[in-house]
Amino acid sequence: MRILTGGSGALGPLAFSPDGRRLAAYAAVAAVGQPYVCVWDSAAGPGPTWAGLPTAHGGRVVFEPDGRHLVVWQWAVAWRVEVGTWAVADEPVLTTLRPAAIAADGRTAVGEPLREGKRVTIRAAASGPTGWAPAAPVELEYNARFDGLGGGAVLLDPTGRRVVRVRARRRHGQPYTVGEFGLQSFDRSAGRVLGEWVGEVPVYCQRLVGPGGVVVLLRDRALFAVHLDEPKSAPVKRLNTSAKHFTDAAFSPDGRWLATTSNDALVTLWDTATWQPARQYEWKIGRLRSVAFSPDGTLCAAGSDTGRVVVWDFDG
Repeated sequence: MRILTGGSGALGPLAFSPDGRRLAAYAAVAAVGQPYVCVWDSAAGPGPTWAGLPTAHGGRVVFEPDGRHLVVWQWAVAWRVEVGTWAVADEPVLTTLRPAAIAADGRTAVGEPLREGKRVTIRAAASGPTGWAPAAPVELEYNARFDGLGGGAVLLDPTGRRVVRVRARRRHGQPYTVGEFGLQSFDRSAGRVLGEWVGEVPVYCQRLVGPGGVVVLLRDRALFAVHLDEPKSAPVKRLNTSAKHFTDAAFSPDGRWLATTSNDALVTLWDTATWQPARQYEWKIGRLRSVAFSPDGTLCAAGSDTGRVVVWDFDG
């Protein structure tokens, strides 16, 4: 177990490099008036390297597949940072796409769905040795039952192969209660719908797609697991093991485990076969805000509101 030190405040979501050697996060208050990317190298000690961003936009960090660059994005603005020199590109990337989601492996990005008549188009981009380039878009037929639910989001599974569209409609006058919620999963390369689910869960919640078409929704102390390949199934609901609200979640690479953090010092490991808590880790580094697995599943990391990160060996 190792403790890494970062900024003076809460860190954003964590991301491991493809080889698991580096760990990165967006640091909201790393320096006065300027946002930073905080990057730790396992061979360089507990302190981070800082990469200054030219704009206040930033929140999620993803390493590209070769580990030579990382992308920081939020609100459809993405910046590319060179690993090692920590130089930030002069201009944002993926500007024509306005990314709504980037896969955890850094290979794929997708934009918001665009409707033209009875067709819905989702544009995509793929990362390569020289940067990002347009990829084949996905063309879908307009689905009145699903698309009629209203606004939503686009999500990607860790590999970027499965895209999940989200639609939600709250009950009038009750913005924070349960409402109609729709999830539509499809294969990005073939444009084939894999599953569709419409039910009642909290409309405003954190959303995460795992391997095998499982979507996890977090709202306050409640965890909902929806299996998109079983469209008529009811969502699995679990309450947090503590009295605190969930703050983040991450699937292990094989999908066997879901790790969650709460507004306390606990990381809970859930067995995704039963959705029961299997074990807990208590890390006294502050209130935990984020959690991540390394690509090979041998490491797990959790970040706190004090700018510190704990990394430990995960034996599955």
